[in-house]
Amino acid sequence: MLCEIGGVSRGAYYAWLNAEVKSWEDILVFIKKEQLKSHNTLGYSRMKIFLLRNHHITIGANRLRAIMLANNLQAIIRRKRRKNCR
Repeated sequence: MLCEIGGVSRGAYYAWLNAEVKSWEDILVFIKKEQLKSHNTLGYSRMKIFLLRNHHITIGANRLRAIMLANNLQAIIRRKRRKNCR
């Protein structure tokens, strides 16, 4: 059988075969939704965690970063507070 040659279990093969592949446009909808909720404070690493926890979307960091860069969805970085201690 093909699974034995590839060293993959039958369950893993059928899970891969039946998995839905989401396009960039589908994932972009969820990214924009999360960015609006977080007021643009999520970078790609935290966005990856939010997508997995809230929408059960598994996506690679580089792919997510490319989608966010292409659509100008970058995080707003806070300014560092200065201490006035002497």
